[in-house]
Amino acid sequence: MNAAIPRALAIANAAKEWQEKETLSSAEPDPVPTSGFNLFESLCTCPELIIEVGKHLKPKDIINLYSMSRNFHGIVDAHMQSTIKTWADHMAPGSVKMFSSDLYKNFYTRDPAGRPMDTAYYDMSHITIPERERQEVVNTEVRLVPGLKWLQMVYAREVRVRDIIATLARMGHRLAPGTDMVLKKLWLIMDLPTSESRMRLFRSKELITSPDLYRLQMFMVKLMLAFNDPIYGPESPMLSELMLGQRSLSALWAMLRRKKYTKRLEIRQLKVRYDIWPTPEQLMRGEPVHGVPVHEMGRAHREGWGTGNQHLLRPDELLYIESARRQLEFDEYIDKMMYYGHVDFESGAPCVPTLEEMYMSDDDLQETPNIEKHREVGTVTTKVYKECGNVPFERGMWTPRDIKKHHHWDSLSEEEKQAITREEKEE
Repeated sequence: MNAAIPRALAIANAAKEWQEKETLSSAEPDPVPTSGFNLFESLCTCPELIIEVGKHLKPKDIINLYSMSRNFHGIVDAHMQSTIKTWADHMAPGSVKMFSSDLYKNFYTRDPAGRPMDTAYYDMSHITIPERERQEVVNTEVRLVPGLKWLQMVYAREVRVRDIIATLARMGHRLAPGTDMVLKKLWLIMDLPTSESRMRLFRSKELITSPDLYRLQMFMVKLMLAFNDPIYGPESPMLSELMLGQRSLSALWAMLRRKKYTKRLEIRQLKVRYDIWPTPEQLMRGEPVHGVPVHEMGRAHREGWGTGNQHLLRPDELLYIESARRQLEFDEYIDKMMYYGHVDFESGAPCVPTLEEMYMSDDDLQETPNIEKHREVGTVTTKVYKECGNVPFERGMWTPRDIKKHHHWDSLSEEEKQAITREEKEE
């Protein structure tokens, strides 16, 4: 019996220790199981699906994925031409055919899949027609295909064309439907460095139709109205001609978006570089004129963007020449072009821009700009304007609030009316 007592105590101690361990283990939370599932990598197992997802991404996001994901990188490399063109056709409709000529080969890249340039490589007719022999591939040089750099270029042009039209619409100068495609064609022509090559494209009725010329003439008229105040002037086409004389529409976009050419000195420098030739005295002194070196003065208007000797015809000059050649007589419609977008010709009622026409977004801007900060530079932004993007409206521009107040007031709810009234009092 004396031997049984130590054994009983040992059993009791062991049971107590076991209970303590159970209590501690029950107090600790169970570890969360990890499945190892990766949604994006799973999507990459289906090329058609991941390409569809890429349609809704911006080029910079696609580039980030291309550099980070091995599977995504492999899918794009295996089908680069079809993938890039599919994305471009969704992001910038009509631009794939517009900017796919040899003029843009510097934006192309070698096919990562190593496919040759010879068309015989892609001829599969011998499969369906057994008696036809397969052609021999002679040229084994790897072909050039549109790359991510080309996609960025096409997307940037699409955004800038949209911004140009939207800025003019906010100023009250609306444009005819289809002007976006006309401006893309204009951008294509502005990429050519000689007047002869530009004129050759302008004469092509397949590329530039007569309705395209009409839309382009209206764009020139609206641009003149935007750059000339009805009271203060200056009643001169100089600024619009200067912007259209640049290498691309990016200069016009930068000015309308207030990203560049917002100071008088910048405009003077641009004008001096474009077509102001130095005087003999300025050549002798050799000092810069408005900050522009003498050897750079008056060269930008020449062919080859300064390397040639002949004047490079601007789009407005090409328009006048081609309109006269086709005997379109647009001078009879200038007044109607000025009135377009302001008055309904059938009912006589005033017209206002739509929210879609005024929409602009900019990734470089904050999503919700500070109201007081923008008041200092002459612009006003409120929550009502978010439906037109994050680009602030300037004074004198049409805003969604103006449209609601003056043309849709009766259809607004009481809450919307009170919000508009309250915002006007806060300003």
